[in-house]
Amino acid sequence: MDLISKYAIMRDTVYGLRVLAPLLYLLFAAGCAGSAANFVAPAGGVVTPANNVIAPAMGVVTAGSVVTPAYEGPYDNFRRDIDAELKDPSLYRSRTGIKIVSLKTGDVFYSRDSHLLFHPASTLKLFTTSAALAQLGPGFRFRTVLYAVHTGSGGSSVSGSVYLKGYADPVLATGDLRALARDLKDSGVRAIKGDVVCDDTYLDDLPRGRGWMWDDASSCSYAEINALTVNGNCVTIGAKAGKRAADAVSLSVEPRTSYVELVNEGTTVSSVSSNGGGRDFIHDFSVVRKWREGSNRIVATGWLMADSDERTFHVEVAEPSLYACTIFKEALDSEGVKISGTIRRGQVPAGAKEVAAHVSPPLTEIVKAVNKRSVNLFAELILKAIGAQGDGVPGTAQKGIKRVKEFLAGLEVDVDNLEMVDGSGLSSYNLVSPDIFIELLGAVYAQPKIRDAFMASLSIAGTDGTMRDRLTDSSGKVKAKTGFFSGTCTVSGYAVTVDGEPVAFSIMMENFLGPPDGVKAVQDRVISRILSFKRGKTG
Repeated sequence: MDLISKYAIMRDTVYGLRVLAPLLYLLFAAGCAGSAANFVAPAGGVVTPANNVIAPAMGVVTAGSVVTPAYEGPYDNFRRDIDAELKDPSLYRSRTGIKIVSLKTGDVFYSRDSHLLFHPASTLKLFTTSAALAQLGPGFRFRTVLYAVHTGSGGSSVSGSVYLKGYADPVLATGDLRALARDLKDSGVRAIKGDVVCDDTYLDDLPRGRGWMWDDASSCSYAEINALTVNGNCVTIGAKAGKRAADAVSLSVEPRTSYVELVNEGTTVSSVSSNGGGRDFIHDFSVVRKWREGSNRIVATGWLMADSDERTFHVEVAEPSLYACTIFKEALDSEGVKISGTIRRGQVPAGAKEVAAHVSPPLTEIVKAVNKRSVNLFAELILKAIGAQGDGVPGTAQKGIKRVKEFLAGLEVDVDNLEMVDGSGLSSYNLVSPDIFIELLGAVYAQPKIRDAFMASLSIAGTDGTMRDRLTDSSGKVKAKTGFFSGTCTVSGYAVTVDGEPVAFSIMMENFLGPPDGVKAVQDRVISRILSFKRGKTG
């Protein structure tokens, strides 16, 4: 008998004991107490002894645990089906927490280890975005402002410096800075006698979150946090092979800027070339910023197949505010506005006047990018902006988290039993349970002020965002936020049963090895069970 078969027998044996254990425990407890009055059956069907000691799904008696009883009441077939899905070999050695609750009746469809703490990964963004919608308001807009102190006679020149100040706009782009340069020119200014000064003091100067991995650099997923952000603090590098072997690879950068230096060490190879290791040459090509040195030198190395399609790489930059000011200065140059000075950091002085401004789209549109596309930088900027708006500048993660927790506490979410250290979920210090996600999802669903905007920000399964390729036949009935980093895969959101009953769910899985494909497949099958649930037939 092979190892897998032995494991299956052991697993099924433990599973059988797990089902019997709660019944044996209840019989024993009832006999000892001599009275059924020690047990209370809440509306959700969870049997809770008066001393708050129950038998969890794994058949281990622990204090304070709250879990779904084994196959009891109207959801027995549903729970049996979910338990069967969780026997999948991809979850061997891993840990799973699940809670599924009706938003119509409050019934607990299913719960397993839902009180335990897990790394939420990007599902933590649900806290940040819901709090932002409530505290900043759905119509909140970020500003980026150009200031000047002195203008020459007739307004044709600025006798001092101009100051570009960022107020944490997550979606500021090259075109917006070009529009500011055009506005300045249209006001009559043709020369700036001083410098272009970058003011990023609206937020603190910590470029990364607490507990982020030190080597998570060069990728746009880990772009530096800065009040004066542009293009997500990234550049896009295009790499195109030559037509023949030994031709140089051609590189391009978008936006076209002098802020980064490209070093091209790429080579074109023919389709029949071999590097001696049997690997595909296309996998040996990389574009990486020299992040250890803190420089903006971006080096392309390796091989591309002759005449192959262009590849693109998104690379974060160091010192984002200087990046924004460089793009702005280059825009002024193209508009014919002459600048005598240089680019530097600084602060808008007292007495400076606003000469032009850019206003972002409303927050409702920005949180869509946060939750659908899971943009980490946007979440961090929003978190610090919450802090700045609520507790004054500079905005910090600590101030933002304080405000987020106040919002959650107002919804009666158990903030004493979660750990939140950033806004995006990148940190492995974050800890949240499925119970708490269900509390949040249920509470927001009952908040008419933010419910529609919040739900519209979630990825629609089979349609868009990080759920685009999952549950493709769900017909828009699943809206959720996903999360993933090494060894952790989570998804929380809303689904609608075949009866039209709205349900909140949270599925958290961690401590697995390798890619998450198998784990995601189990999650999708669990969600499919929710979609097909029908009272009176499957329950």
